Amino acid sequence: MPQLHPPRRAAVLVPIITVAGHNHAVFIERSQAVPVHQGDMAFPGGRHHPERDQSLWATALREAEEEIGLPAADVELLYALPEVRTFSSNYVISPFVGRIAKPCEFRPDPREVARVVTLSVAALRDPRAHRTVRRRLSSGAEIDAPAFVVDSHVVWGATQRITVELLRVLP
Repeated sequence: MPQLHPPRRAAVLVPIITVAGHNHAVFIERSQAVPVHQGDMAFPGGRHHPERDQSLWATALREAEEEIGLPAADVELLYALPEVRTFSSNYVISPFVGRIAKPCEFRPDPREVARVVTLSVAALRDPRAHRTVRRRLSSGAEIDAPAFVVDSHVVWGATQRITVELLRVLP
């Protein structure tokens, strides 16, 4: 189905922390108060506002600070991943991987974030984490989608596609 409007721009930060010598990716679980994708796993991020963001990287940093209280000065850019297009909401997302070098206490904004979840890169790479799950789209249609399932956390959709690229580039 062709899109009637050009896609909107967005950016996300894929925060990486080291716990006991192992890399972990920081996800958010979206709150029930957001208009779409309630309860879904995502990376901190959002819509690019060119009037206040000098770049998409600046968007990712601003959104991470707003959503989880992560100071931009504490993030070191590691990689810019390939853009990901959303199918239902017509966004083109620019993902950026950033290392958080020092300990940080996340402060999730309850309007947007139910909780912050860290998943080990090793668990995401485990073949048992790679599954197909049935999901309901905002349109009401149900689909079978590729996903990462770690403990009770299901990562699917654009976040799953970004995570695939993360695992490709992260040692």
